[in-house]
Amino acid sequence: MNALRPVSKTTWQTACAATLLLLAGTAGVAQAQVPDKVFACEVLTEAGVSGLVVAQAEDMQEAKKLVMTSSAKTVAGYDSKTRSIIQCIDARSGRFSDGTFQSFYEGLAR
Repeated sequence: MNALRPVSKTTWQTACAATLLLLAGTAGVAQAQVPDKVFACEVLTEAGVSGLVVAQAEDMQEAKKLVMTSSAKTVAGYDSKTRSIIQCIDARSGRFSDGTFQSFYEGLAR
């Protein structure tokens, strides 16, 4: 069994950037027409723990579709597929209702 290791902030930021590019590409969005809205979603993962998925989309509905086909960065520091969405927010101005998850999100965004 592989041991779980914490992920560095730099690794996480690189992974977020790569995920955004991947999500934009899988949505069939032309590079010149990349949506300017970014959504952050708290999800329940297949591992049974909360995780974060960031999606760039035209609206919340499109973001949720992308999130349901994505892997999340879990609060435990590893990746796991999304099982269900707990809450999505506008990444620029929203706040998660779960204060602990909001702190996790803010820690990753720095």
